[in-house]
Amino acid sequence: IMWHKKALFSFFEEHAAEMNRLRRRELVLQRIQKQNMSQKADDPASSDVEELRRAVEQLKQQLEQLTIENETMEIALEERLGLRQDDLDMYEAQKELEEALLDEVNWKK
Repeated sequence: IMWHKKALFSFFEEHAAEMNRLRRRELVLQRIQKQNMSQKADDPASSDVEELRRAVEQLKQQLEQLTIENETMEIALEERLGLRQDDLDMYEAQKELEEALLDEVNWKK
């Protein structure tokens, strides 16, 4: 039993020491983060950079939307050209039928 108590106490001490190290590390990181944030707030170039990044991101999104719209329009154009060709083919077939009917009517006379 004594061995278990010593092992548990040793584990508890190690855990407490690790927690203290982690808390100190957290405080250091928080200080560094606050310093960085205050430097960014004081630096107008960093805000310009952020604005440029946002603008670039917006332009990328607009480009994606325009690309999608362009693809849709290209598909619609291809369909329209196909329909136009079908219309021309049907017109030619109709002319041929009319000529054939006229020839047949004239032949019977």
